[in-house]
Amino acid sequence: MIAAWAVCGAAWAGPLEADLAEARAQIEAGDHKGALKALKALEAGLPAQGAVVPRQELATLWLYRGAAEHLRGAKKNRDLDAWRQAIAVDNALPWDEALVTDGDVFSLFEALRGEVRSRSAANPGIPEATGAAKLHVDGERFREEEALIGGLHLAQVECPDGQGTFGVLTDFAQPLDWLSLCPDGVDTSVVVSDEEDEWSAFGPSFGDATETSDPVAEPATEPDPIVTPPPHTTERRFTAGTALMASGGALVAGGLVVNFALVNPAYAAIEAARDDPDSTTRAEADDLTARFNSARVLTIGLVGAGLAAGGAGFFIDTPVQPVVGWGHLGLTGAF
Repeated sequence: MIAAWAVCGAAWAGPLEADLAEARAQIEAGDHKGALKALKALEAGLPAQGAVVPRQELATLWLYRGAAEHLRGAKKNRDLDAWRQAIAVDNALPWDEALVTDGDVFSLFEALRGEVRSRSAANPGIPEATGAAKLHVDGERFREEEALIGGLHLAQVECPDGQGTFGVLTDFAQPLDWLSLCPDGVDTSVVVSDEEDEWSAFGPSFGDATETSDPVAEPATEPDPIVTPPPHTTERRFTAGTALMASGGALVAGGLVVNFALVNPAYAAIEAARDDPDSTTRAEADDLTARFNSARVLTIGLVGAGLAAGGAGFFIDTPVQPVVGWGHLGLTGAF
């Protein structure tokens, strides 16, 4: 597992790499007190680091600190506070099951991830004019459209003219005078162009309407002959007639449902009462009759309305015309 961590660490090797590897070795060896002492000293020295510290190294520092606190016998939730800090720096930080194998602790860590994500966003207050200085939050150039989770963060400035890199740990609760971190100041009148498009080496910029994928003009070709569509097509369109026929069908279906669900049971109850008149009072017989009549009227109304709507829809969509002549009456059209 140590070898695997070393391979992963090579991808983001930074100024804390060797110190973090040593602290991890101390934790795995059971020297939790020594690891905590080293990690606290490393945290205190972050502002004085002469190079930009990658985000993953920062988050790992507090991840290890939480692991050491937990394995030592956490007091006053110091392990949880360290893990919250790690997640505030990198909310996608994966859990290191090689250090703490307890599955319950893993679940707790994931719960902390959601808790920290719900914090209010912090505003680092990046100035509009920065000259040739490069400003970093937790090892990355900050963009105003990105959300910064509330918590402690490492603000660093790569100062121009070889001044060096300077930083400060802050939660941005108070406005930070970024450019004052550079001992010789920053000439904000200097205008530095935006960084090159990371995809520029692979072709023209995306979305540039003036660029073409092939500068060689293609030879002219004869236009395709105009093909006249056949006179009878089977285009399906949703028309008013279609809507009426669909509604009519739904009404007829509803009438059939009422017939089977209400009319037939009510009629069966009436027949049973007639076969055994002593088992039914006059009031009950009247109630059965009223229920039967109501259900029958509802069925007839639904079926009738459905047939009328369907018929109207049929005649709307079908070019049918009445034919009235001497001695005859009929319809003509295409069905």
